[in-house]
Amino acid sequence: MNVFTSPRLAQAGVTLDEAAAHPDQYDIVEKDIMDDWYRLVDYEKEGKLSLIYNKQHQLVGAKEISEHAEDIINGLLPAIEFGYTPAQLNRLVTIFPTIGYSAIGDLL
Repeated sequence: MNVFTSPRLAQAGVTLDEAAAHPDQYDIVEKDIMDDWYRLVDYEKEGKLSLIYNKQHQLVGAKEISEHAEDIINGLLPAIEFGYTPAQLNRLVTIFPTIGYSAIGDLL
């Protein structure tokens, strides 16, 4: 889902409502993204990233509200779809400074 508002809203995978209803299956991690370098230089005013992990600590869902929400969620889709572990994600070398770098960095 993507909503083109300002700020934008995007999500993929397991929803926050589903994760909250099943705490025995999922963990929710809220990230403060406003101190991220990419967002500071872009003068973003508002943003929040919610990551949903299964009990094996694989990313299974994500939701973001920010000016780049659709880009972040697009960057996280492979991790959600293929069930990458933190060790596998740590092997990825992304180019700094890009929003993709920020997306993967939020997972580690």
